Amino acid sequence: MRFRLLTAAALAAVAVVGLTACDSKVGQAAVVGGHRISEHEVSDYVTRNGPDPAVASQVQGTVEPRVQALTALIQEQLFTELLQDTGGMPAAARINALIPEVAKQQYGQSESQLRTRVSQLGLSRSFADLLLRVGALEGILGQRSKLQSVDDFNRLVDKYNIAITVSPRYGKWVPSKVQLSGNAHAGVPGFVKLLPTTAPAQ
Repeated sequence: MRFRLLTAAALAAVAVVGLTACDSKVGQAAVVGGHRISEHEVSDYVTRNGPDPAVASQVQGTVEPRVQALTALIQEQLFTELLQDTGGMPAAARINALIPEVAKQQYGQSESQLRTRVSQLGLSRSFADLLLRVGALEGILGQRSKLQSVDDFNRLVDKYNIAITVSPRYGKWVPSKVQLSGNAHAGVPGFVKLLPTTAPAQ
């Protein structure tokens, strides 16, 4: 059984320890295991023009780029901390070598096509690189820790007690979906519906 827990395009149920709403500290979007994710980091992945209305109309719910950006940033940090706790971060060359495979097998697109797609949703083209990195980190973690199921991942997260706190302005972190719910005005994140995927080979 291939292990594929989460990417922005395929989110499975996991249990993450210590999920609460964090204080609305100025400039702070979330904290993952003590690592602070700033509002500035989120803004770096969001365009000024917002989603293309023609593309946004194809998805259910409201496309909220800031929610999408923060979700991916949280996922990246979660995988990073687990990798550090289970033998250290892999070399950049190994991560980069997996990127084309992640683009093809998880998103069914080239890297260039994915960058164009996310730009239509109010996200910077560099956001596609973040998505691909998250997918690569996930694959390496699954292989290294011999994860075969979501339950295996749950036990790993529980073992290292990685807490996630999120500013209420982004809604709530939903452990069962490993994503943000979005706030009352943002709606549930929807762009993932535009990116059909298949499980990557491990």
